Amino acid sequence: MLSVFYLSSIITIQDKVGYYLELSENPEFFIKRRDELKQIFAGFNHSFPSIEAKQVYADFLEKAKYYSEAIEQIQGLIKLEERNHFYWHQLLSLYNYMDQVDSIIEYSNDAILLFPDNPVFYLFNGIGNIQLKNFESAETALYKGLKLINDESKRLKFDFHVYLGDVYFHLDQYDKSDYHFDEALGMDPDNLLVLNNYSYYLSLRETKLAKAKEMSHKTILADSLNSTYLDTYAWVLFKLKDFNLAKLYIEKAFINGGSKNPEILDHYGDILLNLNDIKEAVKFWKEAYYIDSSHNEIYLKIMEYK
Repeated sequence: MLSVFYLSSIITIQDKVGYYLELSENPEFFIKRRDELKQIFAGFNHSFPSIEAKQVYADFLEKAKYYSEAIEQIQGLIKLEERNHFYWHQLLSLYNYMDQVDSIIEYSNDAILLFPDNPVFYLFNGIGNIQLKNFESAETALYKGLKLINDESKRLKFDFHVYLGDVYFHLDQYDKSDYHFDEALGMDPDNLLVLNNYSYYLSLRETKLAKAKEMSHKTILADSLNSTYLDTYAWVLFKLKDFNLAKLYIEKAFINGGSKNPEILDHYGDILLNLNDIKEAVKFWKEAYYIDSSHNEIYLKIMEYK
């Protein structure tokens, strides 16, 4: 039994850690027996106080999705070994997963002070500031971090370019935005998320629409039932004034999970308006406004065309 194994005073901690690493190769094991295993690893941590036992318990809590408790354990490890960058990375990953933006920014700032040459912590800081719409602060962090990356860290460099593309779009620095998205696609030309976001941003700017159409079309070929990708393709077609084809794809977006998405409903209304179906356009705008009344421009359209 695992409980006997982990509470044994005869078996070494190193052997217990080694066996844990074997168990962790099957993540589903932690989920299926999470309550039982929590008792076992908590007992191990309590009965054999050591860095290794704390690491095992923290890692288990994360894998078993006890995220808040995992954060507490990792914070305890940081107090014991402040200069272990792995703990900081693990902590920030959890805060990012749990969407605790203020904590992302707070702890990434602390990590940057401790590890000023580690680009990962600048990435977390940039992500946190993007979520708070602090785009100038995000730009500062991401630009510094990008300069620290060596040529071998291609995936990390890709992430920086993607986020910088987003940041510069929101700062209305479109040439820089395009540059970073192009750099990201140069590394991963079939990345659907980047293809979608880049093409959507181009459609909002009403520029390079042929390129936007080509990129967006790749996303719906790869994932033909994704309402977000279908909506983007419809919106690019709308900007190209191909209203009939835009209607076909916005209908697909609506059918495939977009019926409760206010942005898709708003786009549906705009497309119908340009096909002179004003009554249906107003209906979709009303549905969009009912779901999210913060969009004043939708309200104004309803008032104008009702």
